[in-house]
Amino acid sequence: MTGRFDGEIAERTLGWKLWEDCWPNLAGLLAANLLFLLWCAPSVVAAMLSLPGAAVALSLVTVGPALLGLFTYAANIALGRHASFWRDSLRGFRSGFGPAVMLGGVAIVVLTANRLSLSQAQAAGMPAGATALWAGQLGILVILALTGLHTLSLLALYRQGLNEASRNAVVLTLAHPAPLLGLMGVIVFTVWMTRALSWGPLIIMPALLALLSVNTTLRLVKQHQPEGMDSSHE
Repeated sequence: MTGRFDGEIAERTLGWKLWEDCWPNLAGLLAANLLFLLWCAPSVVAAMLSLPGAAVALSLVTVGPALLGLFTYAANIALGRHASFWRDSLRGFRSGFGPAVMLGGVAIVVLTANRLSLSQAQAAGMPAGATALWAGQLGILVILALTGLHTLSLLALYRQGLNEASRNAVVLTLAHPAPLLGLMGVIVFTVWMTRALSWGPLIIMPALLALLSVNTTLRLVKQHQPEGMDSSHE
């Protein structure tokens, strides 16, 4: 990653960078967020109709790719590229469909396994072996969630392949765990706050969190790049 944007990113604090990215592009962020929510609607409707299987299947082919489309728009804003909420969201959806479905499938398998292990541990009275199995699966889930944020950001920022983005995400997570834990804390708090406010902040929160995630990854790539991490992009 080279050019004038690197110097600008290095000089500004993350909060100020987010403000400069968000305020001039607020209308676009709202529009991109609306597109994302529209893609989420089919799986939400299926869940409301008590069709969990359909909801999961629909989320694989709509929510995951739509999230990558939202990240693609946020990434172009963060990099200072010409950003279009419609073009970027659709391009991210199409080009990232395969990787997003694979990531979503892994997430569903791990979540299901963790829920089953917790249910079995509770049914058995939480014996040591069952509890250790559940705790181990929970640890795997947390690690996948942390690296998944970087993976989505790297896919959107540099249009890397899934293998390359996942590998670089692991490198960033191991080299800089504190910022990613902070990002995860912000996401958890935001979800809690959004739920407490009857989901009203959903009108903008997913887009703002995507912008925060790509800027966090972008900053860490800049810090890690001298050690040889490949961050080439178009």
